[in-house]
Amino acid sequence: MDRERTAWAVLCSRARRSVVLIFTGPDVRDVRELAEAADVDFLQTRPGGRIGFSRALLVATPAMVRRARAEDVPKPALVDHDGIVDAFEGKGSTVWYWFNGKWIGLSGSD
Repeated sequence: MDRERTAWAVLCSRARRSVVLIFTGPDVRDVRELAEAADVDFLQTRPGGRIGFSRALLVATPAMVRRARAEDVPKPALVDHDGIVDAFEGKGSTVWYWFNGKWIGLSGSD
């Protein structure tokens, strides 16, 4: 999960819990799970007054990662690859970044 490797992130919901699945290679069994949470934590009123699920994934460019705020983790000095924005639409986000062999969560700049 560095500049030379392509990984895919997918938001999946099962048994009323959502999780970010990270596929890091050609074998679909090579998957990591990140940021599991109850689906109910991401429900809000949508346009038209209906309740809807509002969790989304976006690409966090290196510039976005640099703008994110580190709270309880060391922030990378060199940001040279994309991360993942894990967003509660209209509310806030966490920027996930692969650093020193693990995923670190940074507060999004929203």
